[in-house]
Amino acid sequence: MTIKSLFRHACLNTLALIYLGIGSNAIASENSAVSEAWTFNIGAGFIITPLYTGDDEQEILLVPSVQATKGEHWELSVRKGVQYTINPNATRRWAVALAPKFGRSTDGENPFRIAGDATKDLIGLAEIDAAPEIRLLLDADFGRWTASATMNGTLAEEPQTSFSLGISRGGRVMTFGPPLILSAGAELLLGDQQTLQNLVGVSIAESANAELPVYRPGAGVVSVGVSGTGILPLSRSLAVVGTLSISTLGSELTDSDLVRNRGAETQITTGLFIDYKIK
Repeated sequence: MTIKSLFRHACLNTLALIYLGIGSNAIASENSAVSEAWTFNIGAGFIITPLYTGDDEQEILLVPSVQATKGEHWELSVRKGVQYTINPNATRRWAVALAPKFGRSTDGENPFRIAGDATKDLIGLAEIDAAPEIRLLLDADFGRWTASATMNGTLAEEPQTSFSLGISRGGRVMTFGPPLILSAGAELLLGDQQTLQNLVGVSIAESANAELPVYRPGAGVVSVGVSGTGILPLSRSLAVVGTLSISTLGSELTDSDLVRNRGAETQITTGLFIDYKIK
């Protein structure tokens, strides 16, 4: 496997960092004072996820995580890239980020996989390289509810634009001793034509090799889903994180032969992770 292929696989499988990032933030919220020095979180976990967006089979991955934060403004991670929150203590919080837009590998191999077979569904389709992405984020608190909106612009040879809208609510359960931090929410993801083309589009050149009819989706809904997270802090530095997300793909994706004949409309991802904060 080439270095380029390894990098592409690493980008494809950093979804686990999303959940470890949630755990890191939860640990940070347990500390009353916020240090302006850099702090680091390291961890690892298992994630059960579809092999690609729209797949009907899943794989089990063992994925490491590294995250760094500086005060309340700066955060560095694979998922968020370099993110700066302008007003972290306001009820309407703005942030900007430069982050990777993950690509797609079609060879079916995955260095993080510990269970599951390599898919052959994507053979013949073009591989999509990772590219930098600029993000503008807004979070707004309404009591215990938080609404969020994100605009993403990918700086690639064929630029892409996507939007996400979400709402979530969190709480704590103190019954079992250490506080069990729970959150649940829903999210709508929208994409322009190029975003959906990269997910399920089939060009004339790809059609014969992939044995799929030519398909060019329009802009529209990528997915609508719900998710939940449970975080159990074991100490001020250590936490266990469990996650579940269920989403339904939009019609522009499900109308494609890739999803209709080789995949599934419903996508489920679960994870279990451990995260340690280095002070």
